[in-house]
Amino acid sequence: MTMKSSEVTEMKSDFHRDGFVIIHGFVSPVVLTELQEHAQSAVQCLDSKYKKHGLP
Repeated sequence: MTMKSSEVTEMKSDFHRDGFVIIHGFVSPVVLTELQEHAQSAVQCLDSKYKKHGLP
């Protein structure tokens, strides 16, 4: 992916203002699906832990 200097500057400004930026097309759909699956698994693990032992 190639970006213009002005786009990079704008993204940096957005990041400093918002704390994040969205870069469309940076992660492939396959990798994004894997990330979502891992995140869901982590949330389920935490949910089951808190249901057993309560909130910390």
